Amino acid sequence: PPSVSAEGNHNWMGDDESKLTIQVFGWVGFAVTVTFFLLTYGFKLIEYIDSCFRGNYEPCGDDMMIDFSAVKSISTYIPQVRAPDHFNFPLI
Repeated sequence: PPSVSAEGNHNWMGDDESKLTIQVFGWVGFAVTVTFFLLTYGFKLIEYIDSCFRGNYEPCGDDMMIDFSAVKSISTYIPQVRAPDHFNFPLI
């Protein structure tokens, strides 16, 4: 505990000790805060970044082993934009 010196000085820590204490508490507090945020949000961040590079599609149902080109009754619609002033062919 601090004690009053003969000169009436109430400082019980020197300047070097005070700076060291502030630095130690500062870095420890910073490390604890970073660790907390990494543990709290780190896994979500990794999942989000991973989802940007990997697909998450899961098919439902089974493959019926029928080729699209083998079914004669299937017709498709391909939308086209006609621009007669600019192109000689329709844009797909």
